[in-house]
Amino acid sequence: MDEGLTDTRGTSPMSQPDAELLDRARRGDAEAFTALVRRYAPLAHAVAFSHTGRRDVSEELAHEAFCRAFEHLDGLRKPDQFRSWLWGITRRVCLDWRRQMAQSKELTRVSPDTPSGDNPAREAEGEERRSRVRRAVEELPEKYRIVVQLRHLEGLSYEAIAAALGLSLGGVSNRLAAAREMLRSKLRPLMSE
Repeated sequence: MDEGLTDTRGTSPMSQPDAELLDRARRGDAEAFTALVRRYAPLAHAVAFSHTGRRDVSEELAHEAFCRAFEHLDGLRKPDQFRSWLWGITRRVCLDWRRQMAQSKELTRVSPDTPSGDNPAREAEGEERRSRVRRAVEELPEKYRIVVQLRHLEGLSYEAIAAALGLSLGGVSNRLAAAREMLRSKLRPLMSE
């Protein structure tokens, strides 16, 4: 939390409810919207990454989602549902990006680094395994894929994931356990190799 950000009452915007921050943001308080961005950036990045598989692109798309959200703050009828509203905006931004890439026939994954040459066969085998794991994660239903990505790619704590997704700690734990079981099932042949 940024100790330098406080409102006129001396409280940190990060500790204020979404509805209060939205009210302030609608009245032109940039600090309040910044607090919402900080609070929900992990969620927006994870949603974008789950749709693109590319960190560089997911950062741009998350930024675009926040810009769209800011432009349409007055369209949010239920301020206590900012999280799900932002989730939807981020998904639409990602779908727009995918359509643009498909139209320009540039929908490609970032290629892996060139092998170092020490053991090309082992490196190729390792890349094949990583690719299969990535595909298995991408095939998870979104609610499970997001918690896996926030935990294992973004390195967030259970508490941070719970806050970003609006879940209890038990909910995060349950989703991660279910996702890991699905991945074990999908990757069982890979584990026996």
